[in-house]
Amino acid sequence: MPRRLPFRGQYSKVEELVYSKFLDAYQNKYEVSHNKMIADVELDILLTGKHMLTKDYIVEVKYIRKGFNFGWLREAYLKNIYAKSVYSQITNRLPNTLLLIVIGSDAYDEDKYNGLLQRLGKDSIGRKGKDIVRLITKQELMSINNSDLQDKVGIHA
Repeated sequence: MPRRLPFRGQYSKVEELVYSKFLDAYQNKYEVSHNKMIADVELDILLTGKHMLTKDYIVEVKYIRKGFNFGWLREAYLKNIYAKSVYSQITNRLPNTLLLIVIGSDAYDEDKYNGLLQRLGKDSIGRKGKDIVRLITKQELMSINNSDLQDKVGIHA
């Protein structure tokens, strides 16, 4: 029987997988940074546009094995909005944000999570179309190609 990694180890592997997928998909249009500190905020992934008119993206990666509720979703989203504010103050560039939730297939309930995302959208805290939340199963992430990844997360290179 294979030894299971503790959750923290699994989380690190998922975050590394997301980083490598983003690096592969976006390195021509963006500088792709991993675990970057801006003031007091750690950014999981930062896409910095290589051209003046290309928007930067702050990407927060969350790995969920057993599901989540609206309170957790809202808190994670607000932390990304806060990171955007800090980044904007430091760099004078207003980035877009992506909260990418990687979820285990056995915990994925499409109807439940679509309902939570719609509810979050009605709160209108962030900028519509600029502060994005996307869900992807771990299995889908492992096999996704660059084009499908860009469509899934809504960031096109």
